Amino acid sequence: MRNSTVMGLLLTAWAAAFVASLLFSWDVEGPRNIDTGLKRLDVLFKWQLIAICIALAAAVSGFVLQGGGKWQRFVGLLPIGLTCLIIGGTVGIALLQRDPLPEVRHPAKPTAPAVDAVPLDSN
Repeated sequence: MRNSTVMGLLLTAWAAAFVASLLFSWDVEGPRNIDTGLKRLDVLFKWQLIAICIALAAAVSGFVLQGGGKWQRFVGLLPIGLTCLIIGGTVGIALLQRDPLPEVRHPAKPTAPAVDAVPLDSN
């Protein structure tokens, strides 16, 4: 097989695994509770793990395969770069949406007397 064919197959497999992670996790049915939320995350994580392994194989093959030059190295590093960009963007958005100083909440007035409350003398 030629080097370009190997790189093309690896990039296609990476893209397919990446898209499959989104499609299969989106397809998890049921109410949005802790059980289906964790199942959705589990499906997403498994397919993303497959995609990152393929991306690592593409990056390594970009440097190992002979005769490709700089273009082949760039194409091999492309999946890892896109994955890092997506992770960095997600973390950046999460940090920007975070409230740096959460609102201090004062306790509400009690609605029932405390268990160890001493009754007042009504004399």
